[in-house]
Amino acid sequence: MRKRRQAGFTLIELAAVVVVIALLYGFVLPNLGIGSRRALDGEAEGLRADLELARVRAIATGAPHRIAIDIDRARFHMERFENAPPPTAEARDPREPLDLAAPRPAAGSFEPLPTRHGRVRKFSDGVFVSRVETAEGPADQGTVAVAFWQDGSATPARIRLMNDSGDELELEILPLADSVRVHVVH
Repeated sequence: MRKRRQAGFTLIELAAVVVVIALLYGFVLPNLGIGSRRALDGEAEGLRADLELARVRAIATGAPHRIAIDIDRARFHMERFENAPPPTAEARDPREPLDLAAPRPAAGSFEPLPTRHGRVRKFSDGVFVSRVETAEGPADQGTVAVAFWQDGSATPARIRLMNDSGDELELEILPLADSVRVHVVH
């Protein structure tokens, strides 16, 4: 008489399942957050590079540049200071008194660069600006600008980037050191 095999699992089959689950738990689960951390690192490096480029362009062109950061929409772009065109000479009535006041400084405004650096760049999904600190104080909403002047000096600022996993990096713009440092926030 043949013995019928009973329905169920053997001890070896159960042990194999436990080993597979342990491997998944040990290797796969810890790596699930790596993608979001890499995105955060990449965005911080991209913003750092654009901040340094704005400083270099300000020195090279002799025109102030700035990075405008829209905190609410998680995006930024580079701008340069454009002087207003000089007023056109109008025919003057010689009987009118001549204005001898000192000339006013050239008026102008910051305008986006006409190159790819002037285009609005959005942060990757899951990466956003949580806070920007400048001399005017901290901001966690609205638009904030970090300016670079012709001599290479900058607006002192700290820009904090965060991802959906709660990882944070801070970019520190050193006003006189010609550098932007990236720190991990603990």
